[in-house]
Amino acid sequence: MTTTACRTLVCLVLVMSLVGCAKLRAPWTKSAKQDVKSRADVYASRQEELAQLADQAGKLTSAEQDRIAAELQQELSNEANPVMRDAIVRTLGAMKSPGSLAALKHAMGDTDKYVRARVCESLGRRRDAEAAAALSEIISTDSESHVRLAAARALGRIDDPQSVQGLGVALQDGDPALQHRAMESLRAVTHRDFGNDVGAWREFVQGGNPAEPQPTIAERLRSIF
Repeated sequence: MTTTACRTLVCLVLVMSLVGCAKLRAPWTKSAKQDVKSRADVYASRQEELAQLADQAGKLTSAEQDRIAAELQQELSNEANPVMRDAIVRTLGAMKSPGSLAALKHAMGDTDKYVRARVCESLGRRRDAEAAAALSEIISTDSESHVRLAAARALGRIDDPQSVQGLGVALQDGDPALQHRAMESLRAVTHRDFGNDVGAWREFVQGGNPAEPQPTIAERLRSIF
């Protein structure tokens, strides 16, 4: 099945869900079926346009990216379908202009947790201090663990002091999964390794210099052979 066909199928299912259970109880008329198919085609076509725009984003000037980002931000505000908002956020993640960052920050307040997780992924692709600051804010303020995990994962792609501070906040969270993700990301951006010792990582983030654990004999042998 082609990519376009897959998108059409996904969008058709989404549109059918929007019709509502009450309408589905009654027999479908030919016009109703055509209406659903038409809306699915519109969704699939727009997703294809957004994918192409993401592929071409690197060739656009910063001013062009800003203009398109402003249009996409407005589209985000008006779009009721979370799958379409996800596609828009993914496209914004392919841009590096100030306007695209502003649009992604706007999307941090999306009502759908999966869209907000996509925002985290898109911010991580920017790999700059401003994106790290936004991701750190998400870790501190978002109520969904799924989104905070996505933010901690994305910070592992940004080698910046702001990432370390944001991941330090994640270490203070009571969620063991988030703590583990924070330690993995800290290993990536600091090139230090305190194993899974949360206390040592906390000390390091706060400016200390805890001793790194020495490799076992088995680990040394594995590195040789």
